[in-house]
Amino acid sequence: GACPVKRGTAWGVIDAQGNVILRIKYSEITNFDPIYHRAWIRQNKLWGLVSASGAIAMKPTWSSRDDFNGNTLCRVGYQNKFGFVDANGKTRILNVYDEASSFRADYAAVRNKDGKISYIDKSNKGFSLDTDVPVECRCGFIEGRVITATTVPAPTVTPAADSAQVDAVATEAPATVTTYSIAYSLYDSEGKPITIAPYTDGTAAK
Repeated sequence: GACPVKRGTAWGVIDAQGNVILRIKYSEITNFDPIYHRAWIRQNKLWGLVSASGAIAMKPTWSSRDDFNGNTLCRVGYQNKFGFVDANGKTRILNVYDEASSFRADYAAVRNKDGKISYIDKSNKGFSLDTDVPVECRCGFIEGRVITATTVPAPTVTPAADSAQVDAVATEAPATVTTYSIAYSLYDSEGKPITIAPYTDGTAAK
């Protein structure tokens, strides 16, 4: 019963009869969520929420946001800190995390200021894992990823006949080369390890 519309460079919301129910003044408006009937509205650089009646559920507050995608909590961010809000705009988990994934299978992965990664439920309780990447819990499983960096001297550059070419190569060539390997392991949705041999995807230079 509500539709985001754009006139010129500004966005608003109309109802099924074409009446403006949210003033056309916003920088951007998303489609309405099919479950919670909320749309994200952006005013300048901040995001808030509007209901299908045109009422502001949450004034523009956050600099980044996800879609709800059927989850009762949605990831939001401000000044590179992340937390979670519900469809009514209430902050349910404070934005105290340096990184966070969206909620999936009732858990979200978060990294605190000490670099520790935990999987939290919607009451902000959970468990820690030996992983370097906060990935989403998918299909009831968590894929842990431990990254190992190896730095070695760069290959020796063969001198060219032209001294100008030699100088150019010497200027551009790095002193060392770092490669990264990732060891994967699996956990269930309660953080218990699943007994399999760790597997890798090889190494890549960076």
